[in-house]
Amino acid sequence: MTESDWKALILQARSHKITPLMWQRLKTLGLSERLPKAARQAISAQLRTIASRNLDHYRELVKLLAELEGKGIEVILLKGLHLAQKVYRNLTLRPMVDMDILVRQEHLAPVQAILLEWGYVPLKQMSIEDCCATSLHLPPLIKVGTINIELHWHIEEPSNPFAIDLDGLWKRAQWWQLGSFKVGGLSPEDLLLHFATHTAYHHFFRIGFIAFFDVAKTIEHYGAVLDWNTLLKRAREWRATRPLFLTLYLAHELVGASVPTTVLKSLEPLEDWQKWVELAKRQLVAGPDRKSKEISTHEKLALAISNVRKRERGGARLQFIRQRLFPARKELVRFYPWLGNTQLVYLFLPYHWLSYLNRYTWPLLQSALLGKRRREVNTKLQQLDPNAQLWRWFTDIKR
Repeated sequence: MTESDWKALILQARSHKITPLMWQRLKTLGLSERLPKAARQAISAQLRTIASRNLDHYRELVKLLAELEGKGIEVILLKGLHLAQKVYRNLTLRPMVDMDILVRQEHLAPVQAILLEWGYVPLKQMSIEDCCATSLHLPPLIKVGTINIELHWHIEEPSNPFAIDLDGLWKRAQWWQLGSFKVGGLSPEDLLLHFATHTAYHHFFRIGFIAFFDVAKTIEHYGAVLDWNTLLKRAREWRATRPLFLTLYLAHELVGASVPTTVLKSLEPLEDWQKWVELAKRQLVAGPDRKSKEISTHEKLALAISNVRKRERGGARLQFIRQRLFPARKELVRFYPWLGNTQLVYLFLPYHWLSYLNRYTWPLLQSALLGKRRREVNTKLQQLDPNAQLWRWFTDIKR
């Protein structure tokens, strides 16, 4: 491989959050010293950044656990926090972006109050009541020079199609010691289901290869206690068999996850499932989604059109548009929290409509009048179409 090849590979590994795993594999194969000096330096810099950030996460977590212990508030670690410490058993192998923790709904206020005292600021102002009505976590809490924290009360939004027993998540949680403090994690079966809904439904597989290594490592770690029959039963109860099938199938095929053939056969959809596997692969190869701040106005317009197209029937599309133009009071409060949760928010409906016009009129005119802009929107719509197809397939649980 040339130096430019290594540079491209390192960039891809970083994008898919697998640089530490790649480096570990290169060392195991005895290839790490054969890399060009520039490649070794680039990888080392990434590894130092990941290690430093992850240690910051756990330092802040331990500090928070010390504060919550005396208040009787239990915490379940989600995503990277759980995986790095319990599954990978190496704080430097699993990169983390945010600190995701799950607390009971009644504990959101006291935990948030502690973090606000420490200088954290919510990304946007929104009441806890309205957050719980529309979201699975409070607005991210940010602090300059440190980490971002997401306080979850659930693992899925109320509007999502999955029937998740929240009390059951807590009852089945597994507990261990992190230093001198007790922390929890989802049970192995719940953990795999959470991976599946997060990877397939939230990100439409544009999340990076790390998601499938997470599945493989989880199966490897919990293999002796993982109950596949319980997993299958719970997937049906959650109405999440399709996301689980695609996630397990790809983890098995792409990174060698030890998924029993009988499990995949039990989950296998009746219709032409191969096309969904190929679609998911194309999404994965397309690369992780970009952050919203990196998306152009024309791409946002395409996303809005795609959200309408997701609804196959005309009536469903009209209902979706009506809900956007005439949102419920709670939705208006979510858009404009500074108005307060009163009937007065309805006076701001004209302002709400104007904001939509301001956001989309100019790109719409450009798309209509200028061929280049029209091509930009159409190109983005073609990219978003797989999202819409997967969304319909996951939500059409009657079939």
